[in-house]
Amino acid sequence: FDPMKIEMVGARRSYGMALLPDSSTAGQTLYIAAEGGTNVNHLKRIDLTTYALTSIGDISPVVPWAELTAGPNGELYGFAVGKTESLLLNIDPKTASAIDVTHVPAGFDSAAFALVYWQDGFYLFLSDSGKQASSVYHYRKGDAQVTPVGTVNASIIGAGVAACP
Repeated sequence: FDPMKIEMVGARRSYGMALLPDSSTAGQTLYIAAEGGTNVNHLKRIDLTTYALTSIGDISPVVPWAELTAGPNGELYGFAVGKTESLLLNIDPKTASAIDVTHVPAGFDSAAFALVYWQDGFYLFLSDSGKQASSVYHYRKGDAQVTPVGTVNASIIGAGVAACP
């Protein structure tokens, strides 16, 4: 895996990433949500064997920023922050359209945020980019709502889970 190959996705200001397991030669594909500069995130995939970049389409509903992560069964999820409300999206990796949308009753005009799936659910981190504390929310797939669980004394941007032996 050569991270320098990823930099070739284009002149984008930001992007979220997620690895999804699949039947490809590499056993997984890297998906990116690239901010297109017009308040639209565009979903792309990168073949980790050839590093070929394939455009899938604009994420729908339209979101200006999206952090991505893999769900419990290899689904693609995105977290997009708005001024007063944020969205947790289950995204179809073949079409870039949301299969399901969960509303998060919090947002900021300028935000630091992250999304990760761990153990029994999703953890969403959200803070005003000028603050040091992040609000932490929990969402269990199938629940009717996102639940606030506390704060972390740090501005979280990006999150990940590593498999430990």
